[in-house]
Amino acid sequence: MLKETEHDDLERAIQATIEKLNLKYSIHTAPVYRLADVLAQYKITWLRMIGRSLGVKYYGKVSKDELIKAISVKLVKKDNLLNLLYLLSEDEMRFFLEVAKNDQLEKELSYLASYTTAQNVGILQCYHYSGKLWFVVPDEIKDGLTGLIENGFLDERRHRDRLNECAIAAVNLYGVISQEDFVKLFNDLNETKTSMDEINLKLIPYLESGAGYYLWSGYIVEENFKEDHFKGVLALLDDREGKEKYEPSKEEFLKYSDWDYYEQTPQIEAFRKKLSVLIDDEDTILDIIDEIHYLIIDGTKISRYMDVLNEADVIFSSMDEANETIQLMMEVGNNTRLWSNYGHTPNELFQKEKKYMRPLPSMPFQFEEVGRNEPCPCGSGKKYKHCCGKDLETNRYVH
Repeated sequence: MLKETEHDDLERAIQATIEKLNLKYSIHTAPVYRLADVLAQYKITWLRMIGRSLGVKYYGKVSKDELIKAISVKLVKKDNLLNLLYLLSEDEMRFFLEVAKNDQLEKELSYLASYTTAQNVGILQCYHYSGKLWFVVPDEIKDGLTGLIENGFLDERRHRDRLNECAIAAVNLYGVISQEDFVKLFNDLNETKTSMDEINLKLIPYLESGAGYYLWSGYIVEENFKEDHFKGVLALLDDREGKEKYEPSKEEFLKYSDWDYYEQTPQIEAFRKKLSVLIDDEDTILDIIDEIHYLIIDGTKISRYMDVLNEADVIFSSMDEANETIQLMMEVGNNTRLWSNYGHTPNELFQKEKKYMRPLPSMPFQFEEVGRNEPCPCGSGKKYKHCCGKDLETNRYVH
């Protein structure tokens, strides 16, 4: 009963928050439908931001009426409207099309919708009137949208979304992929084909809205490579030179278009079960698994894995339990798809091309055999007592 009450309280709190946000971002008046009338309800500062983004001349100096006229002309131009529509996410686009099919779309105050991007650029407006929400796409925008749809906009949009989806999946799985290889990969997976020239043009709207990747020097690269001015790209390419690219099924590949996705292997499940013996909190267990996964992807030294366990206050009951846990982590690492292996796991590559890599040792630590002042077997370069040495008082590994 208590859990049901807590759930109900949480649901009411969420609904109250949604209602508050909807009221904040709506205009509190009856809906209007002409573009100029909609824009007239915006504050001048908001209109100037829209005017600037559309390239309206003297947007910061002209009167409000003149600015509304100029924005109205700009918004209905085919290329401008196309660019604005490409800014919308898939959910935002779906909702925009739903509103555009109606004179006005009526919803309850607690309705959750993705509409703020479209509203911010002036092509959709939310009203609070008579205790409900009313969503409106101005008549002129509807007319422009109809023309775009007749000319194949929705098919083109789906094609661009597939390009973006595949680009995310490729850099999530491989870290870096040449644009030439990406074109081949995409064309192998899709009936509608692409080209080098097309991806450089059609991925731009996604890049501008924070796609999570960059186009750099003939490659598509994960965005974090920008931090060192893309030097890491060259290092990664050198590291995997000559290694064959891992090619999953289309279904498996597209799972990587979710940035949070990685393969949930039997080794991860075994590690999770072990952690559940050591830790009571399931969220902490999942956080540990996520963090260790990304440390493995980055090629971080084993000693850092122990830091993750220490930070979660993991306490081992015996040396055997410690060794067992570390062994399970090594098995996770040996079965993780690595950028440096072009998507292969160490075990796969070891079996496929033994000259490239060997798996991590099956029992990397034998603590009983290492002196406190000897180098730590994890490879950190520290003395064992300062790295993975066992603190006898707390039964924890200290660093």
